[in-house]
Amino acid sequence: MSDDGLSSLKRDPIKSSVVGGAAAERRRQNAVAVGKERRESLVRAKRLCRVGPSEGGSSGGDDAAIHDDQNEMMIEEEQPILETQTTSAVEALKAAVAYQGKGAVQKEVGALRELRRLLSKSEFPPVEATLKAGAIPILVQCLTFGSPDEQLLEAAWCLTNIAAGQPEETKALLPALPLLIAHLG
Repeated sequence: MSDDGLSSLKRDPIKSSVVGGAAAERRRQNAVAVGKERRESLVRAKRLCRVGPSEGGSSGGDDAAIHDDQNEMMIEEEQPILETQTTSAVEALKAAVAYQGKGAVQKEVGALRELRRLLSKSEFPPVEATLKAGAIPILVQCLTFGSPDEQLLEAAWCLTNIAAGQPEETKALLPALPLLIAHLG
């Protein structure tokens, strides 16, 4: 019996340093933190970021402040151009939906794709310009049953990009919800 006691005493220090040591716990915590950070960055990359560069609270020093100012200036210059392009894309979509000739579906899909690209393009998508141009009723019309799958996909994608906006902008999607839910079922 005394042999069992001696062998367990000899193993315990070894086991404790390998299994329950502080270094192992730190490694586990570090691995968990890295995993969480990676997941958060992937989610942020997939979502449309609504927080401006200066509001992000970065504490990177002067270099970060200069970089933020440059980003803000680029966004301020690009935004009116993006809004104008979006308004014209909505008008093109309205014209494509009204067109009844040969290739009407392809025109609609192309116009939807262009609108979707504009809504996905920027860190600050032109959701307000899209709503002012009257895109929601047209997008709802594109979601009707019997529409081609590609058209349904593009219209739903546009609506989800709009839904990622401000709460007031998201409320404008209420007419589209029954059709979106029906397509999910």
